[in-house]
Amino acid sequence: MTAPRVIIAGARDISDGTMVFPFIDRWWHDIESCVLGAVLSGTCRGVDQIGEYWADSKGFAIERHPAQWRLSGKAAGPLRNQRMAERATHCWIFRRDTSRGSYDMATRAIARGLMVEEAILRADGTIATRTNGETYSE
Repeated sequence: MTAPRVIIAGARDISDGTMVFPFIDRWWHDIESCVLGAVLSGTCRGVDQIGEYWADSKGFAIERHPAQWRLSGKAAGPLRNQRMAERATHCWIFRRDTSRGSYDMATRAIARGLMVEEAILRADGTIATRTNGETYSE
């Protein structure tokens, strides 16, 4: 069995690792694999960097996929998201309910058949969780 390759992505304006780490740890535990093949990062500030920090602290390889903004303009983010979805087995997202880029990442990952876990921070401060696009906790 190939070691899981996990995208950790999310909102750029979420920088509090203490809010994100419990979800990452729970999702890691849920896949029943103590070793990840790699953590894929879009390299943005916020949750992407929190995910890199988490991966580094666990000794997991980090595969960076920065968007090519100068080459592709506004299409760079979705193109990067597609590249990552094609190389991963799982996708863990911590986002705001208004995060368009993170929503795009989740949509692409679900379309590719990845196991997608999301924690969605709402404007009122509550967090909803979803698996593969289906809400299971409010």
